[in-house]
Amino acid sequence: MGLMAGSLATVLICDDEPSLRELIRVSLVGPYRFAEADDGEESLEIARRLHPDVVILDMMMPRRTGLEVLAELRRRKLNGELDGRDSELAAARELIAR
Repeated sequence: MGLMAGSLATVLICDDEPSLRELIRVSLVGPYRFAEADDGEESLEIARRLHPDVVILDMMMPRRTGLEVLAELRRRKLNGELDGRDSELAAARELIAR
């Protein structure tokens, strides 16, 4: 993950349900720095600012779906807009069936 010694991996959790964001956060074991977004547009803005190491995406978010966010993040990485950090993108389906 391209981390410097002593720095925490940044995990961006993108879901429009606060309870699911919390469930993901408490389920991850390890010392991480978390950021959260509740829609697709906010996900892209936070990813642009923070350059997270991992992005967990809900597929059905308002304003942009998880797949649209993933496609945009990949486009930005290909165009060199993600600052050159090694970002690992993880597209996640709904964790809990509604």
